[in-house]
Amino acid sequence: MHRHVDADRGELFPLLMQMVPADDMIRLGNRVETAQEAAPTRPHPSTPVTPPWNKVVDPLVGVVDKLRDVATGRTTYARNL
Repeated sequence: MHRHVDADRGELFPLLMQMVPADDMIRLGNRVETAQEAAPTRPHPSTPVTPPWNKVVDPLVGVVDKLRDVATGRTTYARNL
């Protein structure tokens, strides 16, 4: 996993920053943060993977996962490790 993250930071991000205007980068960053907030924190192999149902189910499962994380004291985000 760390190798994948390092590869993105080392090669992809500098190229992306050169080619994409700053306003678009900010919008993209906001969308990533929003998606992370709504995403489930555990694997759910039985949930739908195709639209439209995944668009409805995933945020709901994400809320349930985050509530479970709070109730059990589990770390929800990697940045909190």
